[in-house]
Amino acid sequence: MTLTYDNPFGPNNVYGHSVELLRRLAKVADPEAVHLDVGCGFGSIAASVKAMGLHYVGVDLDLDGLERLKLNGFEVHQVELTNAEGSYAALTDVLAGRRLASITILDTLEHVPCPLEVMRALRMLSSGNNAPIIISVPNVTHTEIAARMVTGKFDYTLDGVLDHTHIVNFSAPTLHRMTRQAGLVEVEAFDTKVVEAYRNMHLDKNALPHDTSFYSLVSYIRGQADKTATSYQLVRAFLPGPEHADEPWFTEPSKAPERPFLSIVIRTVGTETFTLRDTLACLAGQSDHDFEVLLMGHKLDASRQIAVEEVLLDQPEFLRNRIEFILVQDGGRARPLNVAYKRANGRYIVTLDDDDLVFGNYVEIFRKIHNTQPGRLLRARCAAQTARKSHVSDGRLAAISTGPVEPKYPANFSLLDHLHDNHTPCMSVAYPREVVDTFGLEYDEALTTAEDWDFMMRCYFLVGIAVAPDITSIYRRWEDKPSSAQAHSPQEWLNNRNFIIQKHDALPVVLSAGTLRELRDFYASSSHRGIKTAALTASTKVLKFGTKIRRLLGRIKARVKQL
Repeated sequence: MTLTYDNPFGPNNVYGHSVELLRRLAKVADPEAVHLDVGCGFGSIAASVKAMGLHYVGVDLDLDGLERLKLNGFEVHQVELTNAEGSYAALTDVLAGRRLASITILDTLEHVPCPLEVMRALRMLSSGNNAPIIISVPNVTHTEIAARMVTGKFDYTLDGVLDHTHIVNFSAPTLHRMTRQAGLVEVEAFDTKVVEAYRNMHLDKNALPHDTSFYSLVSYIRGQADKTATSYQLVRAFLPGPEHADEPWFTEPSKAPERPFLSIVIRTVGTETFTLRDTLACLAGQSDHDFEVLLMGHKLDASRQIAVEEVLLDQPEFLRNRIEFILVQDGGRARPLNVAYKRANGRYIVTLDDDDLVFGNYVEIFRKIHNTQPGRLLRARCAAQTARKSHVSDGRLAAISTGPVEPKYPANFSLLDHLHDNHTPCMSVAYPREVVDTFGLEYDEALTTAEDWDFMMRCYFLVGIAVAPDITSIYRRWEDKPSSAQAHSPQEWLNNRNFIIQKHDALPVVLSAGTLRELRDFYASSSHRGIKTAALTASTKVLKFGTKIRRLLGRIKARVKQL
């Protein structure tokens, strides 16, 4: 039985996408310039390449496809892909001194025992003319494959993503690492997208329906992780570049990288740096110094940037060495957070605004929660305090507290309360880095307010939460300058809240252990309150009715006496 697949050309399949990438990248100046189709099969792209003005040359090991291509007037050669040197020599002989315009190797690398060696041969071949290389491989991390693997199914098939002849299974990161090691630089991508790949391709009547809760959850998690969840084939264009031979594609680091425990992200617009000084002074007094600070300057002009840098120069050396000052000059409130969370090195990440205050045990309490329940959101308690601007003796601006520290925010996390509104200010919850690295979650940059509530809840539904009752931070409510609540209209807050609730209602969610008990307790207390209220209402009505009856009887008796 032949292993060469005779699939037709289509504008929306791997052949159409590959030709489109060729059109964008191939430079056609010499009518004799060769397009080399490695692992050509039956030459599904041959006619399209010829129409572009290139001389098509197909190479393959299997003779069936080559014979048909030859009958149709195309040049073909039988070549076996071995190691880098042998493959390069064989393909160089095929070119016979002609200029190479471009290369395709479509759905072939997964079938060869040494795909890295073949990539190195193609890079050497391409380097002389900087010829683009189009590579396609099936994506083994398609959502349907992920769902089947979770349920213990990994069934090889006659063809498709789980083709029984595949030697190497590719994902987007695998392809990236292997091409990088081989010295290829990705310049464009045009993957083929198929939602029901496994069900449609293999008529699997036992495949899990896509509208089930389980599949919806897997699909959501997989879709958040990267953009290839529905990529049936990864179709990428490369150019020759430097080899990264010291970065093997198949190995992981021998040990986890050194990371600080906590990355503290501070947003600032640099308008009133006296509050930033207070926030940094709080960090200088931490009992646990295992943290870094990413100070995100958002849309700073030159004068405000200088003002922030002056504040940084005044910090003690040990703290200054932990601070990275990063400028973000575009986007809304959430943009600097997304930039920071991707750059953060900490095992956990937390956000402070530049007027928040934290106690000396801020980092320490987060670590204590982690030691008890690692991997969840870490939530400590936040208090509130009123404040206003003042001046110190030399005339500089400063802040003065005008009220007591009040525990406005609850010590415990209630899911039901948080489904309705936010009761956890951003500085009181730290996120495990996996919500960004593994699950690919980001702050929603379409939101102008409440972006922290939306992000926290989406993370909670995936990893759960662990809490400590300790108050470790203060949310300052300013009497004489606008807060975010005042800077945005009530209608804007309402619109964002409604949008967030609609998003959350559409999510498939995971409930942490113990949440069902919370829901039952709430139901029981609500039912009890409802019965008690109904009984009181009924009793009141009976009493009122009895009073009316007694009054009526009294009037009747009085009337009888008159008669």
